[in-house]
Amino acid sequence: HRDLHSFPTRRSSDLREFWLHNRTNLAVEPARKAVALMTPLAAADPRNAGFQMDLSQARRGLGWVLVMAGQNAEALDYYQKALAVQETEAGRYPENAEFAAMAAQIHGEIAGYDRASSWGSFLGPQAALSHRRAAESLYRRIIQEYPDRKEYARALSASVRSLAAAVGAAGDRNAALEYYREALQLAEKLCVGAAVSEEDWMARANAHRGLASGSHATGRGPEAIAEDLLGIADYEKVVARNPKNKPAQEGLSASWSALSALYAGRRDYRQAVDASLKALPYLETEYAAAGPGDERAEGTLWDLLHQLAVNYTSLGEYDRGIEAGRRTVEISTKLAAARPASTTAAWL
Repeated sequence: HRDLHSFPTRRSSDLREFWLHNRTNLAVEPARKAVALMTPLAAADPRNAGFQMDLSQARRGLGWVLVMAGQNAEALDYYQKALAVQETEAGRYPENAEFAAMAAQIHGEIAGYDRASSWGSFLGPQAALSHRRAAESLYRRIIQEYPDRKEYARALSASVRSLAAAVGAAGDRNAALEYYREALQLAEKLCVGAAVSEEDWMARANAHRGLASGSHATGRGPEAIAEDLLGIADYEKVVARNPKNKPAQEGLSASWSALSALYAGRRDYRQAVDASLKALPYLETEYAAAGPGDERAEGTLWDLLHQLAVNYTSLGEYDRGIEAGRRTVEISTKLAAARPASTTAAWL
């Protein structure tokens, strides 16, 4: 038995370091070597499921690196080749759900790039939506066969939540809201009984966060606030148990930031400021740890500080507003120096 779902964590943790320090191109060659190593082995023994799986994973890893390096057409090709192997093996070994589960995961990863303008130039919203629906369908089938496997239930909840976001972005916010509600129902079932894991709480926290977004998009402000608060409570449970859980820290910070925007929209500027201040420490830590020109870390922190400056000003606390505003200028200046051609730096 192979721990297939741990692969992205092991591989991505290494590649993320290249990305954070703007050295993604340096990761391309090792990833190509992994594919080159596995290709002849898999070709020489096509019935060896282990070799086929390793080749698929190598192609998937190379696809991820190529996306980060901006080589999107080639990346999509490797992702599709990785997917084809998983689908072939799933058909050959229907009793092994891991092949179908990995196919679903790759469908989701391909769809996840539809929001990147460089990838979206050849993977449009409808194509991405079809991948999301394929992932959802696979996970639903797997759950029917293995109703007691929590990892598949968590994956289905996440898949439905991603589908909700895509459907909402396509304009059907009411349909998206129903998907968000289903994702939460699936996650709620995971958190019943004594054997509730960090992963289960994370699934429910993420589902609350998704439903908060869907509620806000359909004009249900109070419900959105309530869902964000419930999600925050779950993220806090995970962080209390494991303070080094980075996804939980990130989700907690993002939820406080979203909550701040909701409060500001209701002109409750004091609550908005308090929520922003709770989101701030994680973003400052990420910004300090990121390499020069990391647009994601810098842009996220800039957004929160700008929001904080506006809310302080609305409260009449002008000195604090100016201080937050100066930080945004500092961040913009550093990003522009590190990446002078960046459109994000120009906008900031």
